[in-house]
Amino acid sequence: MTNARALSALAVLAVFTAAPLGGLDFDFGGFLDNNTELAVSQIGNSPVWSIVQKDRLAAWLDARFSPAFSLSAQGSYTFTLDRPYLFDLESLKADWRPLSLLRIEAGRMAMSDFTGLVLSHTLDGLRLSLDVPFARITGSAGYSGLLLKPVSTILMSRTDSADQADNAVFFAAPRLVEELDALFPQLFLRQDLRVSVVLQQDLRPATSVIAEGEEQAIVPGLSGGKLSTQYFGLGLSGPIVPSLYYDAFCYLSTGQTLSYVADSSSGTGYSYQYRPILAYLGGVGVRYFMEQVLYSMVEVRGIIGSGDADSSSYLEGNTDQGSGLFVPISQITDWVAFSPQLGNILVVEASYSLKPFSRSQAATLDRLQTLAKVVAFLRPALSPISNSSLDPASTSRYVGTEAELIARYRPFSDLGLALSLGAFFPNSAAFTAAAAGPRLAGRFEFSFSF
Repeated sequence: MTNARALSALAVLAVFTAAPLGGLDFDFGGFLDNNTELAVSQIGNSPVWSIVQKDRLAAWLDARFSPAFSLSAQGSYTFTLDRPYLFDLESLKADWRPLSLLRIEAGRMAMSDFTGLVLSHTLDGLRLSLDVPFARITGSAGYSGLLLKPVSTILMSRTDSADQADNAVFFAAPRLVEELDALFPQLFLRQDLRVSVVLQQDLRPATSVIAEGEEQAIVPGLSGGKLSTQYFGLGLSGPIVPSLYYDAFCYLSTGQTLSYVADSSSGTGYSYQYRPILAYLGGVGVRYFMEQVLYSMVEVRGIIGSGDADSSSYLEGNTDQGSGLFVPISQITDWVAFSPQLGNILVVEASYSLKPFSRSQAATLDRLQTLAKVVAFLRPALSPISNSSLDPASTSRYVGTEAELIARYRPFSDLGLALSLGAFFPNSAAFTAAAAGPRLAGRFEFSFSF
């Protein structure tokens, strides 16, 4: 058996090494990314500083065997202050087009719903895309449990959170995700219609979660239960008048979550029971382009993720008959200084961007883009959000406001720079006294391709 495996490996190596001589379209390269973040928060009367340093060196390879079939791979080494070395296989994908209207992809690849707010994550799986005259239909399925934990942003349950802090756990939460997406371009009046169904199953073994019927609130060695969810989405986007565009979407989420609820038959008066989830995520945005004014764009958008009034905590905190908290599959980091997750949160955002030197004759200066943004955060329910610094006794729905200034500059196609500055001003009535001070943050990003 060992000899057979060795011969197979040599055969595969021979194919790849000999293929260029046989007309294989072969390309490779790499890039270096740097991300430096510095933040300071006022905790009581003292400033508290934090720094994040992340450097990533990646190499990629594309091999096209024919117009219909190709293989691609990308691997990386990442340095951070708390983890000096991390080697990761970021992607490994086979791409096959047996018909002009059919595309089949298999391997490790990025998967996302049409908003990127429910799911935006690398998964190991399969994707089928079908182009028909009136629609583009995509079906995909992927598994997260083979990804390394540091590169995963899937954090849906208390067990997920406990695993993040456990150095003995090396892989991401084991979840199976399926998606069916249909895009109907310019269905009417140049409007695009999007229909999406995303399903997520928690594949943890029963021995690693709290059993239904358990009466003790704290179970040694266990943190929570399984969390499986479903998302049914609808989106609409397109022009309103020339230069004015909009997009709107909504998701209805169902599922079940483990809840510690009152139980008259229990010796403690309480027990763990699975309760249904009925939650929602919605958003609308409007963008106005002014090309004649330094390529300006004004954008206003709002996003709301439902909350659960009786939740005792953000993760698996339901204490009643059902949970109304929206729980996305993957997390987001959309803002600079304060970036809550999209459960029990209302975000109202206004921004203005322009290219200040778009009329300049100086080479490459016209590629500088600047953006100013103001973001207000509120919570629909008087219950916890993803940030643990809120005062549990607070009755304030207004969380705070963030102001941001961002500059992006790409002088050459293989060099990119970005500087982001953010200041978050919390509502002192919503946060604990220790966390009621402002938070300032800056982020410098550098990317070089070769």
